[in-house]
Amino acid sequence: MIRSFYYQIIQAKTVLMVVFFVFYHAIFTALCPLRSVLAQDLDLIMETISPEDFDDIAEFEAYFEGMLDLFPVEINSASMDELLLVPGLTAHMARAIIAYREDQSFTKLEDLVNIRGIGPVTLDQLSHWITVQHSGNRRTRWLENMGSEQFFRFQQSFPSATGYQSNRGTSPNYPGSPNRLYHRQHVTSARISANLTQVKLPGEPYRSPTGFDFTSANLSVYNTGPVKRLIAGDFAARFGQGLVLWSSPTFGKGSLAHSAPFRRSHGITPYRSSGQINFLRGLAAEFFLPLPSALRSKDTELTLSGFYSRRNRSAVEVRGDTIRPPSSNPYHRTETELMRRNNTLEFVQGGNFNLKYNRLSMGFTWMSYGLNRPVLTNPGASRYQGSDHRSMGADFIIDSEMARLFGEYAWRIGNSANGTDLKKLSYQNKLSHQQKNAWMVGAMGAFRDGVDWVFSVRSYQPGYWSEFAGGFGEGIGVPSNQNGWYFGFRLRPSSRVVIQGFLDRFHFPQPRRGFTRPSSGWETMINLHYRHRPGFHYQFRMRYKERGIELEASDAFLRTWRMTGTNGRFTGRVQMNWQLNKMLFIRSQYDIIQTTRSDSSDKTGFAISKIVRVKPWRSLRLDLGWSFFDTDDFSARLYLYEYDLTNVMSSNMAYGTGRRSYAVLRYQPIRWMLVETKIGYVQYSDRPAVGSGYDMTPGPSRSEAGVQLRFQY
Repeated sequence: MIRSFYYQIIQAKTVLMVVFFVFYHAIFTALCPLRSVLAQDLDLIMETISPEDFDDIAEFEAYFEGMLDLFPVEINSASMDELLLVPGLTAHMARAIIAYREDQSFTKLEDLVNIRGIGPVTLDQLSHWITVQHSGNRRTRWLENMGSEQFFRFQQSFPSATGYQSNRGTSPNYPGSPNRLYHRQHVTSARISANLTQVKLPGEPYRSPTGFDFTSANLSVYNTGPVKRLIAGDFAARFGQGLVLWSSPTFGKGSLAHSAPFRRSHGITPYRSSGQINFLRGLAAEFFLPLPSALRSKDTELTLSGFYSRRNRSAVEVRGDTIRPPSSNPYHRTETELMRRNNTLEFVQGGNFNLKYNRLSMGFTWMSYGLNRPVLTNPGASRYQGSDHRSMGADFIIDSEMARLFGEYAWRIGNSANGTDLKKLSYQNKLSHQQKNAWMVGAMGAFRDGVDWVFSVRSYQPGYWSEFAGGFGEGIGVPSNQNGWYFGFRLRPSSRVVIQGFLDRFHFPQPRRGFTRPSSGWETMINLHYRHRPGFHYQFRMRYKERGIELEASDAFLRTWRMTGTNGRFTGRVQMNWQLNKMLFIRSQYDIIQTTRSDSSDKTGFAISKIVRVKPWRSLRLDLGWSFFDTDDFSARLYLYEYDLTNVMSSNMAYGTGRRSYAVLRYQPIRWMLVETKIGYVQYSDRPAVGSGYDMTPGPSRSEAGVQLRFQY
């Protein structure tokens, strides 16, 4: 296996990547001084995410990489809005941080305990999202503090799936090699940033360094006269509370219970991840507008944002020039996928107007979306409604010492969906198309220093839809056909204990995909984090979700009908983290699951996991992990967190009976170079093969290996 692994590396022409590295090394060593960049371990993002909230694995990967683009936040230079992006950091804490650094700079993360409301447990949670790099002085020169980050990654699974194998002289179904290649170059300075990201997924053809299936690039300029930000290339846009435009990941309900419904808008930003969905490509700009003299102050800001995007999408052709809605599938491997690759043009344009005055923020967002081909959707199977539409929204935030009020009202403009004549629709469907509004309001605050809370109400009518929306609700994505309320809290009774939880009630007024009638449900979670002493942490979590479902029943005469039922899912976790000394860290974890369904018996499962981290020297770290899982079937699946290569998704789905083990080795020979490698192995005892279709591998086991080089200057 090892010989085949290195053979594939050579076949993938990674030698040419080394040439790239030498070229960039020569340039950036000459242009900018060598500097040490603090690398934050952001792997714990995955522990706060439920993969079931996403439609597919592509959206999950895009979410993860999008989070990595936003963090860590540098606390000496971050604005109020940037500080509020940090999970767990309240407005009161952010103001205290800004006031603290007016007198002195933060020199290390531990200085945050001087901020009222931040204790050892809170600092431990914040440390994964923040960093301290410089003194906080405002940078003015264009090339000041210039730096570069480069990634070169190779991954592959063994043995090769059936899609890569020839059958009786025929060509393989996948024309490309089974490896995954990733290449990223990122350059940043005080006022300029540039990025190039290239990806080849398993099975996709790759013939040269320029032959990656997906390439993303952008060039950005910041804080130059009236220009707040100017981006050419790929970018993301986040405005208001996400009901109109939010083309990036957001935190779900389970991550930050006390602030989950609130969206921290931060306008237009460069897009740097390898996800091939939910981003824009073109030109975007944000401008500072002049203010009347009566409104001018350091807490007042008036900005105008505008953008135009034009990019290729892949869609299934139905007949003639008609297509299905563009697909979120990032793979272009089979002959069919390659034929429809980039066969549709997507046009998006819009903007935002925002005024911040003291503790009041008001904004107005508009967006127009269209395709160059007519669209035919499957009724009830797609969220897409028409090849051309427009949406608008108005949002607000009002801050006070004790609470924050926030909300947004949005509406879709158009007379019909998918070109349907409303006169020919039934009364119920006609009403669904005419209801084109969506709104949400909420309040969040704190009682003293130990209680944080949030309450929100939402109503997303069935006829409302926006392609790049990302409002809060049940699931992640487009806010439509849903209403409900949410209450979340975080308690800090002592410096050692943090308790957080939520209760979410949701209702779908129109039938969802695969349903014939409205449905509803609710979800709750309670999480206890206890810090026994420095380095010894314990976590207890329980989460339960119940949703309405439809069941098919039959009588003695074999007549069938659909009846209403419920589907419940309970998960529990006990986790113990022990930092025994600087060289040894141990994590033990026990997960359980139980699902209930009206028409069947309960399904149960459990998993036991162990992670051992050994760091004998400052430049060397070894992570060893293994787990055993046993679940009744796929409905009782679990998601097991594990360490991986930097910026790689590390939450694996486990169902059936089996065991998994892996090892991650990190070596930093010099301060600007990090070498990483990972080897993993999973074996099942209840199946003769792993996977299905073209991705099936013979035998009950599968291995994977990966190598990554990371350079920072």
